[in-house]
Amino acid sequence: MSETGKEMARLDARAGESERRSGQKTAGLHPRARTAEGKGMAQANEALHESPNESLPERVASLETALAEASASGSWRISASLRASLEAQSWFRRNRQRALVLAAWLKSGRLDLAADAFLSYYRRHPPFRGRSLIPRKLRKSGRREPRLLSIEEWAEQYSRSPSAEILVFQNVYGDGLIERLDPAFVPVEGRRNLRTEIREFNLFLQMFRSGLYRCAALTGIVSPKFTGKARVSGDEFLGFIRQNPGYDAYFVNPFPYNPYYTFNVWYHGELCHPGLAALAETLFVRAGYDGHLIRDPRDSAKTALYSSYWVAGEAFWEGYVAMLVRLFEALLAMAPQEREPYLSPAPNYPDAVPILTFILERSFSAYLHINPALSALAYPFSREAIVRHARLSGQHFEANLVSAFGGVIDEIDARREYTEADRELFHALTRLCAPGVEGRWR
Repeated sequence: MSETGKEMARLDARAGESERRSGQKTAGLHPRARTAEGKGMAQANEALHESPNESLPERVASLETALAEASASGSWRISASLRASLEAQSWFRRNRQRALVLAAWLKSGRLDLAADAFLSYYRRHPPFRGRSLIPRKLRKSGRREPRLLSIEEWAEQYSRSPSAEILVFQNVYGDGLIERLDPAFVPVEGRRNLRTEIREFNLFLQMFRSGLYRCAALTGIVSPKFTGKARVSGDEFLGFIRQNPGYDAYFVNPFPYNPYYTFNVWYHGELCHPGLAALAETLFVRAGYDGHLIRDPRDSAKTALYSSYWVAGEAFWEGYVAMLVRLFEALLAMAPQEREPYLSPAPNYPDAVPILTFILERSFSAYLHINPALSALAYPFSREAIVRHARLSGQHFEANLVSAFGGVIDEIDARREYTEADRELFHALTRLCAPGVEGRWR
């Protein structure tokens, strides 16, 4: 049995044991949150995130200071060249794989797939690469670049005229990314982000501390890769939100095919990053959450998210940031040898990204399970769109699984009750995908 299979079996065994002891009703809830059940989400969150010594804004400020000190450490600066080298290697591997797949399609006569992939890649990359060869001053003379303000500057500006209904910011974390920005979003200066390898999560803390998250009824911050990965434009996402008012949060899952072959986001994480589930469980338990949160809940399309592609209201932001703070505090409280696996690059992944990032990217789904009273609406993808999305992303085996088993999985999810046979079906599909996932990143 592979390491992934062994870890899934271990998780299943522990899930079964926890189910017999406590039942599914309270799965994922912290013990203090369970005592607040029935008293409203706000009281449950207050019990969950209470701190005897500091308010949440003070804890956020302290955490930002700790992250700044970590970024200024000698070991982090020394390893910069290694991280850059790993990123260059990953770029070469990705493009080599794309070229091989394109050649295979052309050789086999699948001109439709080849054309879709080539056009999608061309629209996203060659124009950007070509423009990057033009001197920056010359490019600027030909078009007006958007004004880049920091989170604090945007917070000050919008606090004077808080009339926006929805504000979605886009993190500009590197030079030359302006060409990739979606005009429907607000660009924010992210090049001074302390830890770009943990994506937008440090910026979440800054948005909370500055009060920017309160400058509109709904706010969020996404990466410049939003449109390319989600295959949804900013206008389409904002239109979807406006057509469905009244929810606490809205999100787009850029990998809508994943829930069709993994039981939840953590089993998927274990498939792609062996050892992630155990690390996530340890971190959540150290932060005061129930370990059932990793093993028990099902993540269908209604809760599955593997990125920060979401917008939400003030109450959601406050609760979610409180959870992030608890997780970061638990991590910083660990001994150095315990903390090391979280900050080391994820094995077998093409980019130099720590495994902590993949845990944090799945924390949105965890937060929804911790707070079942929250209403979050996922951007809808039809079955045909999901299959097409998978093929354009190079996930051809996953696309075939969705085509073959999509109806069965949707029927299981419609019941909202999951038997052992249901779980075994998901894990069997996961095992079928495992060889492809392992080979994709070699």
